[in-house]
Amino acid sequence: MTASSPKKSSPRRKPSSSPDVAQATDGGAPTTEVPDYSRLSGDYHWMYDDVGLKLGTQTPGVRAALRSLPPNAAVLDVACGIGLDAKALANRGLCVSAADASAEMVALTRTWVSQCDPVPSVLQSTWLGLHEHFAPHTFDAVLCTGNSISHASSDSEMVRWLRSFRSMLSPGGMLVLDVQDWEVVRNLGDRLNVDPRLIERDGRTCRRTWTWRFPAEQENQCRLDISFEVIRGDKTTVSTHSVDLRVFARSELRSATVSAGFGNPFLDRVPGDDMYTMVAYSPDDPHSPDDPHSPDDPHRTG
Repeated sequence: MTASSPKKSSPRRKPSSSPDVAQATDGGAPTTEVPDYSRLSGDYHWMYDDVGLKLGTQTPGVRAALRSLPPNAAVLDVACGIGLDAKALANRGLCVSAADASAEMVALTRTWVSQCDPVPSVLQSTWLGLHEHFAPHTFDAVLCTGNSISHASSDSEMVRWLRSFRSMLSPGGMLVLDVQDWEVVRNLGDRLNVDPRLIERDGRTCRRTWTWRFPAEQENQCRLDISFEVIRGDKTTVSTHSVDLRVFARSELRSATVSAGFGNPFLDRVPGDDMYTMVAYSPDDPHSPDDPHSPDDPHRTG
């Protein structure tokens, strides 16, 4: 889970391993610190307005790519969060499987998609563990939204993740990545963004704040604090989630995608926007140019 600037309501993933603090601001004591994933799962829906809750990821390139899929196409959502994309795709008649590394997110996804027909398969898995749950070359598309790819700690880790995605795709299958445009966001520097839009839901009102920090000593790192100020009656609770992200240029992601064995990727972006979509296709020969589980060479270009 990560977050875009306030103008968007797209979901973002994942928090750092450090616990977050929910603080009551009505004069009461702060709530007890709890593991980040369990708390984030409870707050995650605030990342979306009501349209986003129904339709899932709103990045134009993602929606355009998914519209190209035929009815009954098999789709694997590898960063399912609480299941919004999985539900939206299942409601379109696609055959959806969803995975997340967080047990709490998986539980919420199962609830969220429970009324779909057919009900998507939902399981807990890391990206490198996908092969333990699915046969290779099973899916027509792999969807990775929410800027989740920015959690790669290095070029080589990003390539390993992308190769795992490729191993899930049938020949000619499509990978769809929803990515923060760090070349835009990094240029804006350290800043505080308060979303002017208030989200109202279930008798509560939420104000959302993003605090971006780029450590001078780490040019390729970003620390993002996402805060939800939730008001119910005369009580206000503030929850803050810290996210550590890796900053990379569009060309770096393109190179990693090619190094993972995909064909030349296509990039869909609106100049000045802070999100873009990258689409790449698995080769017609699933074992070309190399096996997805072979040793990494992040600098290989083909």
